Amino acid sequence: MTKSSILKKYLTGISLVFMLSLAATAIEVAIIGVKPYTSDQWVAAEKISGTLYKTFNNQKDFKVLTSGEVDTLIGDRKAFLEKYPGEVLAVNKVDAVIIGEIKPAGASYQTAIRFYNLKSGQSLEYVLAGNPLTIDKNLANGLLQRLNVALTTEHKITMVSGLTVELLSGGGIGIFKGQVFNVYRKEEPNPAFVKYTRSPLVRVGEIEVTSVNGNRATAKIIKEDSYLRIKIGDFVSRQIVAGYGTLEIDSIPRGATVFIDDFLIGKTPLTIRSVPEGTYKLVFKEPLHEDLIEKVKVKADTVNKITPVLPEKLGRLQINSNVQGDCYVNNVKQGKTPLILDLPKGFYRLELAVPGYPNQEQSVWISPGLSSTVFFHVTGSPAELYFESDPTGAMVYIDGSFVANSPYGPFFVEPGYHDVKMSKPGWRDWNERLLFTSGKKELVKATLQLPPGTITFYSEPARATIKVDGKEVGKTPFTYSEAGPGLITVEISKDGYRSVVKNINIYSNERLVVEETLERKIGTLTVQSLPEKAEVYLDGIYRGKTPLTLEDLPEDQYTLELSSGNLASRSKVEILDRERKEITIKLMPYWQLKNIEKRIVGFIGADFQATPLVVGLNTSFPISKNLTCKAELANYGGDFGGGYGEYAYYNSFLAGSDYYFGSGLGIFSFARYRVHPKGDSFGEAGAGLVYRVINPEVFVFNARLGASYQRLLRPYWEAECHIKTGISNLIFGAKLGSSPISNIEGRIAIGLTF
Repeated sequence: MTKSSILKKYLTGISLVFMLSLAATAIEVAIIGVKPYTSDQWVAAEKISGTLYKTFNNQKDFKVLTSGEVDTLIGDRKAFLEKYPGEVLAVNKVDAVIIGEIKPAGASYQTAIRFYNLKSGQSLEYVLAGNPLTIDKNLANGLLQRLNVALTTEHKITMVSGLTVELLSGGGIGIFKGQVFNVYRKEEPNPAFVKYTRSPLVRVGEIEVTSVNGNRATAKIIKEDSYLRIKIGDFVSRQIVAGYGTLEIDSIPRGATVFIDDFLIGKTPLTIRSVPEGTYKLVFKEPLHEDLIEKVKVKADTVNKITPVLPEKLGRLQINSNVQGDCYVNNVKQGKTPLILDLPKGFYRLELAVPGYPNQEQSVWISPGLSSTVFFHVTGSPAELYFESDPTGAMVYIDGSFVANSPYGPFFVEPGYHDVKMSKPGWRDWNERLLFTSGKKELVKATLQLPPGTITFYSEPARATIKVDGKEVGKTPFTYSEAGPGLITVEISKDGYRSVVKNINIYSNERLVVEETLERKIGTLTVQSLPEKAEVYLDGIYRGKTPLTLEDLPEDQYTLELSSGNLASRSKVEILDRERKEITIKLMPYWQLKNIEKRIVGFIGADFQATPLVVGLNTSFPISKNLTCKAELANYGGDFGGGYGEYAYYNSFLAGSDYYFGSGLGIFSFARYRVHPKGDSFGEAGAGLVYRVINPEVFVFNARLGASYQRLLRPYWEAECHIKTGISNLIFGAKLGSSPISNIEGRIAIGLTF
């Protein structure tokens, strides 16, 4: 046999032993189920059982049998539960069982769930009052919380013999075979780490339970501290107990002082033993380097090393100049003088740029932790300026101060940026910000412009858009003070109205008023029908009977509907400006129109209090504008978890109708039959008020409120909406309302309208 095959066989053996050890630590639990008080409560009972399965199966400490595996142990669960007397169960081949029952409590019910440790005879119970359909999660979580507390009970070692120990149960739910416990006792922690010590308890080792007899158990030692050793009187439990490790600390450079908070440990390199397991924050200090904070995670029974590199301290550079300018360090702009920078050790090239002056350069060396200063002395001759303007005689201002009337020169200024203005009565001011260079002659020439005129615009109707030379300037009423001078084009427009375009010649400083009345864009529509005397609705508003002529209709697209008894028509008609349109429409039976109420959809959803899954088909058919019939086939049911839910399946068959009056308000009625494959079947009937909002080409919304009767009278409500998707005849829907069993059910649907 080769070495690789031996190694492979060895690793496979280790993996198998590891997997078997994991399997042994899980407590095997059989969830028998919940005994209902009435036959109607089987759905609630299965829901509670399924939630218990999901909750406990998600815990690593439990291996939960499925419903089918439970049937193998006890036979038919339903028959077993119907005969359950409420006593401790005798079930072989599992460690524990969970069983419950629903009982009346005043006007409501209470549900009791019990957890039995079959090896020790100890048990735990959790009871909740309320609707059994809605308390399943609270029941499961409450029982699990109490059980987890019971499983953390502290036990005591009563005998140690070689690798075998004996335990005495401390109570709770008792001890299970395969459980792994920490063994611990109280020890004083290292003074340097007192703040970080979570508990005075020190882990001594680990044991695994091999057998249980009542409140006593036998276990084997699987891990032991070679120095402390496991002794009689030590405590065991599932709680986590910190162990100890060794910490080796060094640094670059060496000789750094190390602190944990304010507690001095020493200088690097150093070694610290008996460090409690955990995460620590270390502070390193060294005169020429920055303080450094490092986190280190210490693991029990291991040597944990850390060697951080401390960063050098920065040097400080102060840069000043007699004239403020932009400072560049190694060609990167850093700001304006005066400037203070913190830089790493090294050689740097500095450059100062002042507008109007030649750039200046210097070099400097920066040392860690030290400060350096650089000063730039900026000098240069003034700039020589000459001023001209068109027209002449404009007043010249430099940085807000009057200089002279143009033409004028020479005039000397300091190099750099200056604000220049030339002003003359009756003309627009000329303003510029200019850069003047040291020792250079500059000619500043300005062309002044005549001031504009002012136009005030009014229109009927108001809020019309104003454009001047194609540029939108505002909405009426509006005063425009930048018109011309000269010939301009003005356009006044508003949606639904005819635009007005005018050319206006305006002079400098002239004031004009423009008032315009906009004409409405209108057309005429003549409607005839076969047969005649049909009611005409335009965008849902009644306008008369055919033959009918509608004049002065604003330009737009309208929805035109005609109705005569059970005959109807629906179409779009567009009216254009100055158009006279005549149309003749042949009416057809109402149900032949394209209508979102005429649909068949498939849906999926959930009864939020009872059944996890609802699927089915729903159809709606409008007989007339006022009467709509509907039918539905739905299947309620689903696996609540672990196979629980076989008594929750049922089918629902529904037929009903809605009758609407002219306002959208109406009445609804329905009949439903509920078929349970494994239980009793029931009939249900209901009626009430319905309200409809509909755009037949886009959506329909229905809200219903009433009552239904199924053994007893209860409220019935629902709100549903169906919308066209824009893809052929595809529609999407959603519904929220009462279910056959509980108070709230939600669905989403997709299907076709035709």
